[in-house]
Amino acid sequence: MRERLREWEQVIGEATGREAADGGITLTFAQDGRTAVELARLAVAEFACCSFFTFALSVGPAGMRFTVTAPAEAHDVVAALFGTATS
Repeated sequence: MRERLREWEQVIGEATGREAADGGITLTFAQDGRTAVELARLAVAEFACCSFFTFALSVGPAGMRFTVTAPAEAHDVVAALFGTATS
């Protein structure tokens, strides 16, 4: 678990922006295959641990958007792990 948290911190540190999403947060990233693979790998590992999360990765002309959402009772977990729109 500690190792995965460190890995999340590392990839989240590459985010170029963040905005509130309904029930969570959306992080933006530059187009980068390595980052896309890492986000997907970590999302699968996190979901295996905490199946209340929903992860969505979209890739488009403006870059990559990674949205993390959870039920209202887990919003503090989302904020603690992924930050907030004002982080």
